Amino acid sequence: MPLEPAFPSTASSATLPPLTNENLCPAALVILAGSVRQTELARTASRPLVDLPLRPDYTLASAWREAAEELRSDLSTPALPLLVTANSIAGQPKSFAADSTTSIRMDVNEPRGSGGALRDALLGFAPESHVLIAPGHALPRGKLSDVLKLLSSPGADIVIHADAAGAPTGFLLLRCGVLASVSHNGFADLKEQVLPQLAKKFDVRVIRGGLSTPASIRSLASYIHALRAAASPSPLPRNAEDWRSTFVITEAGAQVHETARLHDSVVLAGGRVGAGAVVVRCLVGPSGVVDAGESVFDRLIGSENE
Repeated sequence: MPLEPAFPSTASSATLPPLTNENLCPAALVILAGSVRQTELARTASRPLVDLPLRPDYTLASAWREAAEELRSDLSTPALPLLVTANSIAGQPKSFAADSTTSIRMDVNEPRGSGGALRDALLGFAPESHVLIAPGHALPRGKLSDVLKLLSSPGADIVIHADAAGAPTGFLLLRCGVLASVSHNGFADLKEQVLPQLAKKFDVRVIRGGLSTPASIRSLASYIHALRAAASPSPLPRNAEDWRSTFVITEAGAQVHETARLHDSVVLAGGRVGAGAVVVRCLVGPSGVVDAGESVFDRLIGSENE
């Protein structure tokens, strides 16, 4: 449901200095990569959505790591931690390697929801510090420094970004101290539960437009759309998908016969495509098989899909 232009606010942190162009560095970049339910796309791929390839040896997580490094460079700071929240439903991300700047927090016990997971991940951060929150299951577009500048302009406790139609994009700038009232146990969804409650106590704003909207990846259709956008630097001709292949991704360990024809499709390691097969706008999972001479269109292909 699209957000209203702004949440009603009954209180604000007037004593806190607003972020300015001279004070833009957040305490962390937080990538939300958990799920309430496993998608059919993730199930067929047998991996978390953030581990899906955007090109060979480059995943959605790779794109977020690259965006984080660019933000560190733009801010001229080496001290910008990257926090990744995930859970057992979404799966353990493999493409986010934990190192000196990256930590992965897995919600492995009771489901905490995005709000609960965020509250847990930010324990220990100074209450007056801010974090930039990003949607892990979306392809980033544009610079995160532009996101930060836009969301810091109101100087509010929480600033939410929405597209021109009012739908939230997943980007938020949040003051850590506002999460103190979120329960330390139980499920708490950020959008549906936590933000409406916080809006009764703190200054919560919504900024519409002004940024390139990240491309959500939840289904086969949205994954193909994101891959096409990532592969083409300029707008595609109208109905280009009907006649021109924009990308083909074949992971190491996949078996694709040299006579097979792939059009805007992904074959993951373990997947097999036989001689003379035609595969159009599909994902072939690790257990997926396209038989010789078979033609398949717009399908997730794995043993569980048979």
